[in-house]
Amino acid sequence: MRNLDAAYIAGFFDGEGWVHLYRRRKPGCTFRIRVGFTNRNLQLLRWIKSHFYGTIHPKKRRSTKHSQSYDLTIHRNLSVRNFLKQIGPFVKLKKRHIAILREFLSLPHINKRTVRFVKSGSRSGLSPVMKGLPCDIRVRECIRLRLLRLNLRGPH
Repeated sequence: MRNLDAAYIAGFFDGEGWVHLYRRRKPGCTFRIRVGFTNRNLQLLRWIKSHFYGTIHPKKRRSTKHSQSYDLTIHRNLSVRNFLKQIGPFVKLKKRHIAILREFLSLPHINKRTVRFVKSGSRSGLSPVMKGLPCDIRVRECIRLRLLRLNLRGPH
């Protein structure tokens, strides 16, 4: 990708982009990263998608007076890494978001073999515990909460 294109996408990300790190509560207690854009210009979103693997979905209109808008979501870890590598040097407003995502992506991968469940007092009756890894689910949850605080509207 040319630097000019990466800089343009980074500016668009600063204004129209979003970052979300969520926790799946299903067995395995995995975390998922989603980076994306919301905009009405479908052609622009398709152009960005041509540089990074992702999906485009129409957003539900809240009113018939609103124009149709679309979400471009980049959700595969490899695609998110590539996205951060390409646009990271050009981002101005969301540098802390990118730093948190890079920290999260540097952690060892969790899969079904690295998590076991033990009895707990929670509603489900089971609590996930990491097997033999230096970082655990609590570390990932702390990173997720830091990102949530950054995503809050208003002064920080």
